[in-house]
Amino acid sequence: MNANNVTPANNSLPKDNTSVSSSTTPTNDSNQRKASNKRVRTVEENNNDILMTDKISPIDTQTYTNETATPQTIVLVSLNESLHAPKNDENRLATAPNEDQSGANSKTDLSNKGKNKMIDTNQDMLMHEQLDLSNFKGEQIFRLFCPLNHFPDNNNPHEVLNRVRSHFANKETFKGCSIDTICKISIIVLTFTSDVDKSAFDGINIGLLKVTFHDFNEENTSNIIQQELMKIFNRSIKFVDIPNSYPTDMFDNIRPNQRNYKPQPPIYKQIHVIFKDEQPVKNFFTKEIYSLKIENWLCRILPADYTHPEHNKRSKFGYKITGLPMNTQLGDLHPILTRINAQTCIFAPTNNRQLQKVAYVYIKEKDYKEQIFRIKCFNTTIYAFPQTIRLSCTVCGDPTHEYTNCTNKQDPNQCPKALIIDRNQNKKPTINQQIYNQFKSIIVTHNGE
Repeated sequence: MNANNVTPANNSLPKDNTSVSSSTTPTNDSNQRKASNKRVRTVEENNNDILMTDKISPIDTQTYTNETATPQTIVLVSLNESLHAPKNDENRLATAPNEDQSGANSKTDLSNKGKNKMIDTNQDMLMHEQLDLSNFKGEQIFRLFCPLNHFPDNNNPHEVLNRVRSHFANKETFKGCSIDTICKISIIVLTFTSDVDKSAFDGINIGLLKVTFHDFNEENTSNIIQQELMKIFNRSIKFVDIPNSYPTDMFDNIRPNQRNYKPQPPIYKQIHVIFKDEQPVKNFFTKEIYSLKIENWLCRILPADYTHPEHNKRSKFGYKITGLPMNTQLGDLHPILTRINAQTCIFAPTNNRQLQKVAYVYIKEKDYKEQIFRIKCFNTTIYAFPQTIRLSCTVCGDPTHEYTNCTNKQDPNQCPKALIIDRNQNKKPTINQQIYNQFKSIIVTHNGE
């Protein structure tokens, strides 16, 4: 493994060189405290993209510790310059916590629930930072496809996928390949983030793979799938009036319709790598390489020994990101991860009952801030906050309250809907109804090819 192949993070973004702090000192009479007058202070950096406002809260909203009142502070940050004119595209990013990843909670009922007590964190003392990414529409994707049976030695789909990945591995905009099915015809789908690179391979015979990929649209899908169905139709025959007691597995490609109820396997796994010498491992630590990007995901790099100092260094400081649309991908979070200097990112598993997606990131100690980021993006608000805040709202993702106190609920008379990023290709192409009706008899019974 070559450490030089790892993409470093973008550390060239402007840093916040300003801070806001205020306190109210009690008078000689310990039983009487007077709230300070409101003070507003504006701090502008050279890039004019940070606005900080310091506001002393009223006496009844302050939290006193050791006779010192600490107000809530809100920081508004605009990313227009850093988002649209990045100086460095390098992306060094980071992962989910190893321990409890359940989320954040408000002060409600925490005194009665010791297991939910926050560790060294008080939401009322955290700085709030709001980021505006309204103009970012998410990572655009462009796809090509080819029937699996067009590949030589297509009896082993995983081997076909490996050959395809190897062929396009050096293409920066290549985001991976996968197997999909349309009318039970297996296809290989390529994903790019550049329309130019996608178009360069559209309709072109790739000599090493000995296949031709086509733009994944409705017209091409109907034409090519129709041809594949016709091939099956021309070599198909139907056997009828077979007794139910007769085992259908005696016939090739005919199997009873069964459901296998198996527990869902973990979506992530670990690989233990042993190098021939120590230098590659030292390079990961000395050069502060936190992650390795592969296609459209990141794997986190940790020492094999949990007691190693680097293990704690790479696991102690992290954020939880909530309020994400359910189809969020790594590329969609690029401006957010760059702004908070994340070193890697991992998504939590999802299910069809969730309204939002959750991600976890780790950062370096020097970049860590005990504050809550409020990010306006994808027509919603996304929250990034310290992982020590255990609970957050399951509707909007806000760590300052729970579901029962959420003011951002959708229409209470309707079932809430999960937010989705409106991409350029959300709908899966398929064949038209006329072709489906023509080959319906074999589509229903065919097991895929």
